[in-house]
Amino acid sequence: MAFEMKIKPSCLLAVAVFVALAVALIDVLTPLGHGEWVLYLLPVFLASITGRPAYFYVVAGLCIVLLIFGFFLSPGGVGPEIGLFNRTSMLFTLLMFVILANRQVLSVREVAESQRWLERIASTTPDVIFVLDIVTNRNIYSNRSILEILGYSPEEFRHFDDILKQAISPGDLGRARDFFREMSTAAPGEVRMLTHRAIHKNGSIRWLEN
Repeated sequence: MAFEMKIKPSCLLAVAVFVALAVALIDVLTPLGHGEWVLYLLPVFLASITGRPAYFYVVAGLCIVLLIFGFFLSPGGVGPEIGLFNRTSMLFTLLMFVILANRQVLSVREVAESQRWLERIASTTPDVIFVLDIVTNRNIYSNRSILEILGYSPEEFRHFDDILKQAISPGDLGRARDFFREMSTAAPGEVRMLTHRAIHKNGSIRWLEN
């Protein structure tokens, strides 16, 4: 699941705990036999998208405890055997959901850690790291070294509609377009080189090797 976190994980944790307690209150006020305990899946889901395993385990454990207590504190409704069967079924469902969601939480965390590791490498290397969309000729990513080499910030580079036309000398532009277009046919691990003139932000010419 690709999920861009725009809410602080701690805020999501607070919401998940609040929802879990609200479900528990509804549970203890509702006679046995109703399906309100299914709502415990909601706070577990909210905790799973925080990307923090510790938060997820806390909320999942809280929901399991509240689910068990709800069985003993709920007013009478259906017979205790049916109520126990329903709760046990929900407990297994919740545990299965926890196991599946836990895999997702760990996967998201591993991806985030890998991304941070690559960003640290990209920010410390003196070489320019440049990612080009060969269909649109737009820059997807460049590290801070582009500022020293060509005078543009990575943010400025990403806003150019045709980065090749903007940054490459007109005399080498045709070769450069052919080079990047033909990269789509490169075999895995194949290395191709292109030496060309690039235009600095101040108008001066720099020789680069891609």
